[in-house]
Amino acid sequence: MRTTLRSALESSGLRAALAARTPVIGIHVRHGDACISSETARTVRACDPLATYMAAISTYAKALGAHTVFLATDSEVVLRDARTLFPKFTFLYAPNMSRTGLTSAAPTVILDEVLKKRARTGVDIASTQRDALLGAVDALLLARCDVLVGKFTSGLFRAAYALAAARKGGLLPPFVSLDAPWCADYGIPRGYNDNFPRRPSSHPAHFHADLGYEQISPEEPGRGVGIRHNENNAFLC
Repeated sequence: MRTTLRSALESSGLRAALAARTPVIGIHVRHGDACISSETARTVRACDPLATYMAAISTYAKALGAHTVFLATDSEVVLRDARTLFPKFTFLYAPNMSRTGLTSAAPTVILDEVLKKRARTGVDIASTQRDALLGAVDALLLARCDVLVGKFTSGLFRAAYALAAARKGGLLPPFVSLDAPWCADYGIPRGYNDNFPRRPSSHPAHFHADLGYEQISPEEPGRGVGIRHNENNAFLC
């Protein structure tokens, strides 16, 4: 991993940008299997174009005088849009990551199922190691950026943000999450985001006929966790 990380730092241009003390905004855009219709229905997660992320960085870019963006993405379309739609920015990215959407067909099966099949059959198991390595390297590259922009529904983006804070000795770097609030665990309520849509869940304890799943409230004395009856959305990791 150390060797792959060093190579990616050089080939992406990120090492040179950081050495020059150029402010770098790191953006994580996950498309690929996350954009399969069954997956977007399950997670209520939008596959936003790069333009949405670029709009979100505008305040930070102006404040920092930042014109350099590191892109961690599995999408060839995102890289194309970066080259053609935003000429005022310099985009950096690791060249050897697995990406789809233009020269390679987008996935039709979510990665979780692919990994389970590899583990079950033993076929193409080496690709699982490669996928895990490249994902970890992208997260480590993101963690070196000055500002992080992505979605906290993504485990990779949350990991990158935690690593970025660790690199700064516990100081929290500036960030933009386009959907959920920060969440450090699984299956627990963490904050509210009125703009985040209601997400379905298979957990019957969280079901309410009108509100759907994952509309839960903080603990109340003597009542435990209850249903939020207003229109605010609780994010359940």
